[in-house]
Amino acid sequence: MSAFVSSLLPAERIRVPKTTLITPRNVDQLINIARSLDRPFVVKPNSLGSSLFAQLFDDPISSDEEIHTLLRKIFTYDTAAVIQEFISGDEYTCGCLISSSEVIPLPIVKLEADNEFCGRDQKYSKNVAKKSVVNRNDEISERIQNIATSIASSIDLYNMARFDFRVSDEDEIWFLECNYIPGTAKNGSFEKMLNSYGMTVVDLISRITSNSKTFKKPSHYIMYERI
Repeated sequence: MSAFVSSLLPAERIRVPKTTLITPRNVDQLINIARSLDRPFVVKPNSLGSSLFAQLFDDPISSDEEIHTLLRKIFTYDTAAVIQEFISGDEYTCGCLISSSEVIPLPIVKLEADNEFCGRDQKYSKNVAKKSVVNRNDEISERIQNIATSIASSIDLYNMARFDFRVSDEDEIWFLECNYIPGTAKNGSFEKMLNSYGMTVVDLISRITSNSKTFKKPSHYIMYERI
């Protein structure tokens, strides 16, 4: 997604942090990759979601053992991990409702947490990050909604998705990730977006089922000569 978004939209509209995929095959390059970032960085699973095992590190050398221990945990549940440079600033998330004919961006939610980092502990523990819906007429909100709509319109997503961003002190918008199966738990970001839009999770389920189509398994063998 990082490579796709950076190729889809110009840098003056959306920035993408330096991001590298780590697998058991290239884990020996980890420290050199982290040192090349020359700033704090996040290590997280590539596809687990819910910010599982996501951790922020300041120094690759002093944290070497801790990072390798974390990677061993990640590789137990995921085939790859991601090292991504940490962008200081505010974190925002934007959900979209997606149908075959349109993409509807939902109201933006801003997340505020200690050290500006929203890992699983900040999202789900007693020290939960503050989540608040941003004013619809806010300039940053409008820019993020437009970017999220552009991304969602350009890839094969179904029903709903959520996109996470960071906004620097210079108002630069940075793309973090796409959550193509966003959680809908009570008091979660997506539920807040839905409620602000005038929907409940039950309404969302009804919308999805009413717009869904019967899946027809495609034939894997094409009789080319008969076409």
